[in-house]
Amino acid sequence: MVSAEISSLPTGREPNSPLPPVVRQNKWTGNVVVVIGKATTLFSSDDLDSKRKMQLELTVNPVK
Repeated sequence: MVSAEISSLPTGREPNSPLPPVVRQNKWTGNVVVVIGKATTLFSSDDLDSKRKMQLELTVNPVK
């Protein structure tokens, strides 16, 4: 099982604002099957602060 949490604060916020900051969170949990030595994308999501995407990639390598 893999669990990931990515948190961020939005850009452009007034530094002396009396309001608490908005925290953006992406949470993902799931069972995965991966091939040893091959990169596998586990999670992909739009980045709310830009026009980009974020993704979580995993590569499993044997330990000797």
